[in-house]
Amino acid sequence: MVHLGNRPGVLAVLLDPAAPVTETAVAQAVQTALRSCFTAPTAVGTGGAPVSLDQIPHAYDRARVAAWVAQVTGNGNGLLSWTDIGPWRLLARLAGHQVGDENLIANLHPGLRTLIELDRGELITTLDAYLRTGGDARSAAEALHLHRSTLYYRIDRIADITGANLRDGDTRFDLTLGLRVAALLGLLPGTTASTVAGT
Repeated sequence: MVHLGNRPGVLAVLLDPAAPVTETAVAQAVQTALRSCFTAPTAVGTGGAPVSLDQIPHAYDRARVAAWVAQVTGNGNGLLSWTDIGPWRLLARLAGHQVGDENLIANLHPGLRTLIELDRGELITTLDAYLRTGGDARSAAEALHLHRSTLYYRIDRIADITGANLRDGDTRFDLTLGLRVAALLGLLPGTTASTVAGT
């Protein structure tokens, strides 16, 4: 599955099973060709290992989810395989069925909803980096190219605004899950709602 902006396109590649061509090589060639022809950002998702003809609908579905995650996360420079999306796999499935459902948004961590409503992009980005690094301030500061004291200041602001105890494992999990779902729904700064629904 190939995404060109918000207009999806599909490319099925038929290969000789004995051919030494990999999924990644085909996807990179497609992405290079698209980027040479179009100025719109492209996100290419692949369905994983080659499948038989009767499995094409399943491969298409997996590629569609991978393209959506690539589009939302920028993971792999806009190129992502179903086999590499990890925990996004389940989240994309769940969120895809709920796009536009206010109940899903209402069930995000209330502090995260507050950050989104206040449009505090720098704090959302800081929170995401902090959670991705397992709460390791040094690693998060390096990832964000911040002085550690600036990171601590932002973490304190996040705690003040959200009321979240970032030392609590369940709270960190709730916020991490919420950040990923919010990204899939186009609620975070720099993301847009995807047309890939019902995945």
